Amino acid sequence: MADQIVSGPVVSPACGALCRPAARAWSKYGLNCGRGTPISGPPSPNPTRASGWRAYRGITLPLLRPALLVAAVLNLIYVFNSFPIVWTLNDRNPGFAHDTMITYMYKIAFKSALRDVGLAAALGVVNVALILIAVLAYLKVAWVREEPA
Repeated sequence: MADQIVSGPVVSPACGALCRPAARAWSKYGLNCGRGTPISGPPSPNPTRASGWRAYRGITLPLLRPALLVAAVLNLIYVFNSFPIVWTLNDRNPGFAHDTMITYMYKIAFKSALRDVGLAAALGVVNVALILIAVLAYLKVAWVREEPA
């Protein structure tokens, strides 16, 4: 039973890299996404005779888009820099298959036989560059969506 759980697809590095941000976003913003937003904007979609999905795409999603973009960028930054949770769960795992960038840098700098602080520092610069690229992509999307006054 334990072998089936450990060797399942959830443990693979590719799934871990893709599933961690999605699970984090769902746990923080999942079903509570629309509860804190004020009710403003166009009235009920009934006068337009729009279906539920069309009303969501045409009215609700454009109103929530700025908040969702900010939440996605902040969540991405948090996931890139999440060290304690991942380290606690993966401290005893051999190799680097289950590491995030931050835990990999820590292992390279302090736990591996190399103790290569320079490589870990270079990886830190790469991490900051990746976050900067994500923030610049967000700013580009946010500026494109902004309407002139």
